[in-house]
Amino acid sequence: MQLSVWAPRVRQLTVHLVGSQRSEAMQRSNDDVYTLYRARAVRDGRRRKFARFAWAEGIPDPQDAQTFERSRLDLALRDQGRHCALLCFYRDLIATRKRSAALYTCNKEHLDVRVVPDTDLLLTRRWQPEEEEVLIVAFFVSDAVSERVPISAERWLKTVDASADIYGGSTGMPGLPSILEGNVSQQIPFTPFAFAIYRRDPKAENVSG
Repeated sequence: MQLSVWAPRVRQLTVHLVGSQRSEAMQRSNDDVYTLYRARAVRDGRRRKFARFAWAEGIPDPQDAQTFERSRLDLALRDQGRHCALLCFYRDLIATRKRSAALYTCNKEHLDVRVVPDTDLLLTRRWQPEEEEVLIVAFFVSDAVSERVPISAERWLKTVDASADIYGGSTGMPGLPSILEGNVSQQIPFTPFAFAIYRRDPKAENVSG
C-alpha cells in the first residue's frame, strides 16, 4: 500500500528534477552561444573601426589573452624618459585646470573658438567674468612653421607649454613666447604640434582702453 501511494509522487519528483536539469543545461548552452556571438561581434566591430584608421599592423583581437597582456600598464615606466615627461605634462594640465576658474567652469557663453585663416592654428579663449581669462593655442602641423597670429587686446602670460624641456618636447627648438602682447598681429615660430596655455595678465592695462 505504501509503495502504491508514494509511487506517483516519486514519478512527479523525478520528472521535475530531470526537467530542471535539462532547463539548466539549455540555459547554459544559450549563455555559451550568446557569449560566442558577443565575442565575435566585438571582434568584427573592432576590425571595422581600426580599418578606418589605416591600421598598418594586424588588428589586435580583443578576445586574445595576449592582447590583454600587451595592454597592461607597466607602472615602472612612469619614472623613465618620455613616459615620465608625458605623465608630468598630464599632471600639470590637470593641476592648471583645477586652479583655473575659466577652465574648470564649462560655460559656452564664456567661450570663443577661432581658426586663424589659412592656417592650422586654433585659438580658444575661455573666461569667467571678474575672475580670469585664458587663451589656449594649439597648432596642428607636424613641421616647424612661422605664422602671423592676431592677438586680442589683452596681455597674455604663458603658464603651460608642451615644448618645455620638462615635458620632453623641446628638441632644441624654442617654444612659444612667454608673453603675448595684445592688440597686435605677431609673427610667431611654432614647433610641430605646438600647444600652450596663456593667462591674461590682470596687472596689465587694456591696450585698447
